[in-house]
Amino acid sequence: MEISSRRRDDDAIEIAIEGELDLSNAAELRGALFDAIEQNGAGVWIDFKRCSFIDSTGLRVIVEGARRVSGEYARLGISNLNEQPKRLFELTMMSRSELLRFA
Repeated sequence: MEISSRRRDDDAIEIAIEGELDLSNAAELRGALFDAIEQNGAGVWIDFKRCSFIDSTGLRVIVEGARRVSGEYARLGISNLNEQPKRLFELTMMSRSELLRFA
C-alpha cells in the first residue's frame, strides 16, 4: 500500500490510498490520518480511487479517525470507493454513519 496526501482546492487535506489496506499496513494510514486531522480538523478526505481492498482493521482506523474530527457538523470524507471497499462500508452500515460523508 502507498499513501500520499495533498491539499485540495477547498483547503481540505486529501489522503489517497493505493493498493490494499489491511492489518499489515493500517498503522501507516492511522499515522497519516491522525496527522492530517490534527493539522486541518474537519477538512480531511480519504480517496479510495486506487484502493482495491480494505479489511476490518483498515475500517477500524477510519472509524477512529472519524471520531477524532473536530467540529459540531464535521465529518471525515470518503471519496471514489471501488467495489470491494464500497461493499465493506455498506455491509458494516458505515455508509449510513453520521461520522462519515461520502462523495
